[in-house]
Formats: sequence, structure tokens, C-alpha cells
Amino acid sequence: MAGLLGIWNENTHNIGEELILGLTALQHRGQETVGVVIYNHNQPPIHANGVGYVREILAHLGETAGTHAIGYVGDLEFHIAPITRSTKFGRISACLDGQITNRSQLLEKFPYLVQTTDIDEEIILHVLATSSSKRIAEAMREKIGEVSGGISLLVADQDRLCAYRDPHGMRPLIAGKTPAGSTVFSSETCIEQNLGLQNIHSLRMDELNVQERGKEETRTIRKMSSAARCAYEILYLSMPNSKTFGTSIHQVRMLLGNALAKKWRVSGDIVVPVPASGLIYGLGMAEESGTEYAPQGIIRNHYTPRLMSISANGFEGRRTQIKLNANTDVVEGKKVILIDDTLVRGITAKKLIADIRHSGATEVHFGLPCPPLVSHCSFGVHMREGEGLLTEQLTDKESMRVWLNADSFEYLTHPEVKQVFEEAGHYGFCWSCLTGIAPY
Repeated sequence: MAGLLGIWNENTHNIGEELILGLTALQHRGQETVGVVIYNHNQPPIHANGVGYVREILAHLGETAGTHAIGYVGDLEFHIAPITRSTKFGRISACLDGQITNRSQLLEKFPYLVQTTDIDEEIILHVLATSSSKRIAEAMREKIGEVSGGISLLVADQDRLCAYRDPHGMRPLIAGKTPAGSTVFSSETCIEQNLGLQNIHSLRMDELNVQERGKEETRTIRKMSSAARCAYEILYLSMPNSKTFGTSIHQVRMLLGNALAKKWRVSGDIVVPVPASGLIYGLGMAEESGTEYAPQGIIRNHYTPRLMSISANGFEGRRTQIKLNANTDVVEGKKVILIDDTLVRGITAKKLIADIRHSGATEVHFGLPCPPLVSHCSFGVHMREGEGLLTEQLTDKESMRVWLNADSFEYLTHPEVKQVFEEAGHYGFCWSCLTGIAPY
């Protein structure tokens, strides 16, 4: 998973501030690496990247002038983007969200491709370089159709910025305008307030948008395919104040919380959501069930190290306690209904249930707005190396409840989640993480 930000303006302006504001709003999509490339007419591009948060890596760019730029936040420590390579088109920079799925076929088709890194941007730039065109924009039009997968992509050089979204619309990519006239591309609409975006819209499936001096061009590369938007974007990845794929994240999560309450007539004193992505589900559960909503039942520490770094340094067994803690003053003596977003390995849920019991709760019931994940993602939602799924060891609800040590355990099934989506008017999603069946 990654967050992309592209900014285009023919005039020099304080683009550094826009990058910091925009990428900070996208930080939830990647807390391991940050990178930007800034262009300013014929001046040498400015590169800044590293392992860390936006505020750490880009602080020195706060007053940097430029015309256009691309930026990236990522969730893999070894994947630092944008990458920049010397090609026949000149120096080209690229970053993507998602994953290409025909890597081996491309390497067979173009055996002379020489990779200096093992990341998808590298392969894409090499594929573009096989074009007979002399400019990167024409190469994108000619060759990007040979790349398969679920991706949103930004490519830039000294004179232009290209934005592309895959033909199934797997990954989100939106465009909008700032009050100063800059065109902005972003993975989510949650940057709207930070940058004052107006006229926000999603790029169409398989749309290529090319910004050049004096003109803008949009076109569809291939014949339209069936939609396979990532359901996990709605369930977990996107911020609650975003509209992803045109879908209000807040609204759908409220409806899923309502649906869980209708299905699960559990008796409790308080509904406690796991922050932050469980907050809206918990609110929907509390609203429908008439149970007191207690978001302060778990306190989140916002000043912890990045979780992947903690895991890498041997603190795997303690990372939940470092980040999330039960609030004794809220849960003591109560029957707690604990609501999370999804269940991957179950480690966080198990430790939170134990922590809530230790803090004096008389009962702990655990609920989810979707079934536990049954499959890893082939389209770019990453998990830590070697991370196994709980469903690989436990296949039924009761065995999971016992392992979690919950008084009861309930979740919406895939058909029930899909029904909520469709009743809200949202169709055409990839459910492979919940079903194990890839859409293509």
C-alpha cells in the first residue's frame, strides 16, 4: 500500500509546502518511507527521500519553489520511491500504488531488461523505454497497456506529469484543482482540506492524464474492463473523511456497524472501538444497538515508533501494548463490546481482549464488520514478511473465539458485507482478501 501525490503548475510557486501538507494527509497509507522529486523549469530536479515520516524527511523543503512534483509514502522499508532513471527520454521519475501482476511475462518478453532494483516502477520504466516514441507521454500511450495488475501510477520529467489508473480501477486516484490553479493527483480525497482542493473527481478506469505546458490531455488506453475496485480500501485503508471510488468511507462504515448490530444481538454496557479505523464501525454498532459508545475505552499512543521497525527489532510481542492500551476508568466493571475493522493474524485483538479483562471488564465480546481475511493480496496491500493469517490455523468461528478468549465473537459474512455495499449503491469490487478468489 502507498500514497501518491502529484502536483502540476506551469508557474513557479511554493510547492514544497504543498507536498508536505498533502503527503502528511496521506501518511496513513505508508509510514515507512517518504520520497519526492521537485521540478522547476530547467533547473536540476530536487530529490528527497528516506525511511521515516513526512515531517522527518521533508521538513527542509517547506519553502522550496517548483512548478511540478511527484511524491510518495510507502509501507515497505526497502521500497523508496519515486525512482529516477536516465532513459532515452531523459531523466524520468516514477512512483506507483499497487502491484503489477505480469512481471515474469514482461521479463520474458523483454529479456534485455536490466533491473537495478526489485520494484515495479523499475520494470515499468524499462517497458516504456521499449517504445518507438521519443517522448515519455507518447511512450505511456503506446506501452502502459502492456502492464497488468492493480496500479495507480505517476510519471514525471522536466516538462510534464502523467497520471494513470489501471483498467479495473483497483487502486484509487483522484484529481482536483487548488485555488492557485495547480492540478493535483492523489490517492485519496482526504487531502482536500489541507490543499483546498476543488472540482475533485476520480480518474476513470484505464485513464491516462498528461499535463504539459499549455495543454492537458486525457485518454483511455484500452477497451474498458469490468471494475474490480479494492474493497479493503473501503473496509480499512482509506481515511474516514475520504470518498474513495466515489464512496463515502464514513457512510459505508456506519452502515456496516449498523448491520453488525442487527445481526448480533449481544448484551453489553459499552461499545469500545479499536482506534483508529474501528471508530466509525463502533459508532454504527452503538447507534443501532442503543448501547453507550465509549471511544475512550482504548487509548492510542500517537508517539510510538513505526510498527514495522518495532517488529524488525524484536518487539513483536509488545507492539500492541506500546500503541494501544485499555482505559481502566472506562472499562472496569463493564460488559465490553469490542469492535475492530478486520482480523488478520488476531494478535492485536487477542492482546487487547486480555488487556481489557486485566483492566477489570466483566465480559469482553468481539465483533467485526467483515469476515477474517483468508488470503494475502496479490495487488499491492502488503503484510510484514512471514505474516500468517489466523484463518490458516483456525477455520471456524468458535475456535477463533476460544483462541481470542472472547465471551462471544461475531462478524458479517462476505455476502452480508457485499449486500451493504450494494444497498448503498456501490458495485464492482475485488473481494479476494475475504474470499480467496481473485477477480482477474
